[in-house]
Amino acid sequence: VHQVSITPFRMCCYAITNTEYELFDPAHQTIRWPTPRSDDDHAPVTNVTWYDAWAFCRWLGPDYRLPTEAEREFACRGGTSTPFSCGRHLTSEKANFNGSFPYGSAPAVTGLFRGRTTPVGSFPANDFGLFDMHGNVWEWCGDWYDEEFYEHSPTENPVGPARGEQRVIRGGGWF
Repeated sequence: VHQVSITPFRMCCYAITNTEYELFDPAHQTIRWPTPRSDDDHAPVTNVTWYDAWAFCRWLGPDYRLPTEAEREFACRGGTSTPFSCGRHLTSEKANFNGSFPYGSAPAVTGLFRGRTTPVGSFPANDFGLFDMHGNVWEWCGDWYDEEFYEHSPTENPVGPARGEQRVIRGGGWF
């Protein structure tokens, strides 16, 4: 964890749903139906590449883009300095993930492994009004991944390296 300054930006309060994404790519429906873990129309879209997510943003218009990793982390924490917007511990009562593996010293919650995505907005929003930032699905960021980036990153509006081999994903998945 380190401090950075970020210029104000906008972010959707929910992850993009299957229904929304399929306005852009109707063929995606053939991908999601054989996967019953994310087949609900109001579930977050899954099985999209970084390029698919980038192209969706371009389709929305010139003012849309994937967030940088720094923007995503800032938005996720909802103005707090703790690991999660809800504090230092995360249980599957506050996010959709496998509750058998809670973060920190939070107790394991048996029986709350849902085994699939949940409709967007199923859990409380953070103080910025953003939902499902800690679970449900991983989310693509615009940056290239660099394991050592934080050691030399700028403190104002950090953007990952100009090129790389993998893109950054953040958040947490239902599994």
